[in-house]
Amino acid sequence: MKARLTRTGGRRLAGVLVVAIFALVAASVSQGGDTPSTAKSPLYNHRDSCTEDPAVNPVGTATFTRHKHTLTLKVSLHDAEPGTYYLYLYQWVGDCGDSWTLGKFKVDASGEGSKVGSVDVAGEGNMFFAAPYNATTGYYAESDVVKV
Repeated sequence: MKARLTRTGGRRLAGVLVVAIFALVAASVSQGGDTPSTAKSPLYNHRDSCTEDPAVNPVGTATFTRHKHTLTLKVSLHDAEPGTYYLYLYQWVGDCGDSWTLGKFKVDASGEGSKVGSVDVAGEGNMFFAAPYNATTGYYAESDVVKV
C-alpha cells in the first residue's frame, strides 16, 4: 500500500513540476515585449520638409524610447539658435505622416535647451522623426528617421 501512495505522489509531483515549467516559460515569453526599444539621432538645424533637406549643422540629439504603445521623445539642443521652440514628433510613412505636439520649451542665449514628451502611438507604425520648431526664427531642426 505504501508503494502505491509513493507512485501516485511521484506522479503528482511530476505533474506539478511540468505545470510550473510551462508557467515560467509562458511568463518569460510574455515579458519579452516589455523591453523598451530605443533609438538616437542627431538633430540638424534648418532642416525641414520632412527630412528632405540635407543633414548639416548638428545642434543636438533626439532620443526615442518606445515601451509598448507609448513613445517618449527627449531632445537636447546645444549651440542652437535661441528662442521659443515647439517639439513635434512625426510618423514617417514615406513622407510626413501623423504628427503630435509634445510641448513648448526655451533655448537660452547659450544655445542650450531640452524637452521630454510622451504620446500613445498605438497603430501608428514604428518609423518616426523629431522636429523641434523655433517659433522665434521660423526654422525647424530635424532628426533622421528612426525605427522604434
